[in-house]
Amino acid sequence: MYHKKERLVDEVKRFVMILAVVILTLGVGAAFAEEMGVMGGGCPPVDPGCPPLPNFDTLKVNWQVVPMSTIKITERELNLCVYIGCLEWLGKAKEIHYSATATGTDLRKIVGAVQTALPTDVGLHVNLRRPDSVGTSQGWKELSTTPVDLVTGISKLCIGYGTGQVALSAGPNAAKGSGSVVMQLTILDQAI
Repeated sequence: MYHKKERLVDEVKRFVMILAVVILTLGVGAAFAEEMGVMGGGCPPVDPGCPPLPNFDTLKVNWQVVPMSTIKITERELNLCVYIGCLEWLGKAKEIHYSATATGTDLRKIVGAVQTALPTDVGLHVNLRRPDSVGTSQGWKELSTTPVDLVTGISKLCIGYGTGQVALSAGPNAAKGSGSVVMQLTILDQAI
């Protein structure tokens, strides 16, 4: 019986302690909320002696607008074959895909070239279609180490996608052989 009485006293003490903590917490929270202006209608009263704070701020932003021109061929490698003396190379063309960007109002063009000359009577031909219907395709062109125009009149093209065809020809004086050559597409100003 004595133990029950002590346990009841301990539980009452614990309850009183918890109640005191809750009351203290609510009292401090209410005082803090009143100080911050949360209770009783929102914002604290404005001191008429204080100047109003601005409702804006500024940031200096330096900017630059520049034209961009770039081209990327999707394929990394093509394997082409042609019979010597058979100039019917158009039916044996392989397709390529590319993306081009030529921003700004200046006219640009896509030119093509090979980095090293092909053997005698062997030719590499390219027909590049205009990207996203911008510009004018120049049709089939044989590439050499001197750049040749493939698409002209390109402007205001943020990014466009195009296709083309590449074919190999071998005239009657071509010698049997194989190898590789690097074809390069470049975007230049139309004036060049």
